[in-house]
Amino acid sequence: MVSLSDDSQNNRRLFIRLNNKLNLKYQVVKSPQKISLEKTSSEQFSILKNVSAGGILFIAFQQFPIGTILHINLELLDNEEPIKCLVKIMRIREIEENKTYEMGACFLDLSNRERNRISRYVTGEW
Repeated sequence: MVSLSDDSQNNRRLFIRLNNKLNLKYQVVKSPQKISLEKTSSEQFSILKNVSAGGILFIAFQQFPIGTILHINLELLDNEEPIKCLVKIMRIREIEENKTYEMGACFLDLSNRERNRISRYVTGEW
């Protein structure tokens, strides 16, 4: 199911979010705390819960500290190449104890072209 987030409840949001399950690949680049790189040094697969021109919300099976930097490959359904960029973990919510986490991350190095592409995707203009 695809839907735009209700911004009346989230007046502080700068960007409209699209609730849509998309494929996401990520890999840890840097963490503010020591974490086991055994599980994170290879590329991991995930499901994106929502996306905006400012960031993403996705599911992870390992908890990363706030401030962790990830390299992501985001596959939009617009028949273009995946967006490859860095994100920083800004918030974490445990969904299932010690198993599943919802991670909110902001884009760090997104080009204007890629940000506009995501904005068009979110608003259905692609």
